[in-house]
Amino acid sequence: MQHEELILKYFNKTLTNNEEVLFSNLLNKDADFKTLFDEHKNMQLAFEINEKEKLKLHLQNLESSKKSVFKTILNQKFIVFATACCLLIGGFYFINNSSSNLYDNYFEVYPNVLEPVVRGEMNIKSDAFIAYENQNYQVAENNFKLILETNPDDNIRFYYALTLLNQNKTKPAQKVLNSLKQKNHDFLPEIYWYSALIAVKNHDFKLALKELQALQGMNSTFKKEEIKKLIEDLN
Repeated sequence: MQHEELILKYFNKTLTNNEEVLFSNLLNKDADFKTLFDEHKNMQLAFEINEKEKLKLHLQNLESSKKSVFKTILNQKFIVFATACCLLIGGFYFINNSSSNLYDNYFEVYPNVLEPVVRGEMNIKSDAFIAYENQNYQVAENNFKLILETNPDDNIRFYYALTLLNQNKTKPAQKVLNSLKQKNHDFLPEIYWYSALIAVKNHDFKLALKELQALQGMNSTFKKEEIKKLIEDLN
């Protein structure tokens, strides 16, 4: 798929789950794609500003052409209604766009640091991590799920949650992450970090701050500067 088409589908909100993963990876790792995306975003913003100016001019023309008290009242009501609609739509777009940008800016696919992949090794665990490293998250999800049926390893469960998140399955991913917060495993700071990012994506900034503050209290070096910056962005 051409980068231009992928970006247009993003603004039209018609990306599939796999395309959302591809889009996020390109935005984080491909400088040319990021530049092209920023150009489209600026054009989108300019278009919206132009449309608002057209509406403002239209309303001004209506106001200047008032011929009766009755028409004046109607025009005033229309102006109030139109302004409210603009504020509502503009506010929704700003919140949605801001949270989406924040999530995209801070989200990175977590690497496989648990199970070094040995090429040629044939077992379900190595197959799961090979699929994970190759961004074949549906296969990884299925394999991790099978492993957990007989081996409830919380480190594996963490990577299972990440396969869900990398497919934009945020609700089940968050459910698994929450279940790991009181468990004994190697990824507690990471769990709070990705929980905070899910909250950002869901526009729940209060919960995101709570997760980040809990993470700061762990005195971990994981994402230390990013945590401080994201807290500043949310305040």
